[in-house]
Amino acid sequence: MAGEALKSLVAAVLGAALAGEALTPVQLVGFAVALAAMVAGQLAPTRGRVGVAGRAADGAVATPAPDRRNDPVRR
Repeated sequence: MAGEALKSLVAAVLGAALAGEALTPVQLVGFAVALAAMVAGQLAPTRGRVGVAGRAADGAVATPAPDRRNDPVRR
């Protein structure tokens, strides 16, 4: 999906550079937002945050703390 957006951005830059097409300020803002979104999507996730399927960024599986309320050892 990012490849399709990148193709559009490259086409806009080439059109402006080679064909002399003008980009409006609104188009330039959209260009910057799309480029920033693609860069943000490629950044590594923050270490320690739990993501998809309960896995942290380092690959560790997040498990809840055991329920010790009925633990016979603690009595």
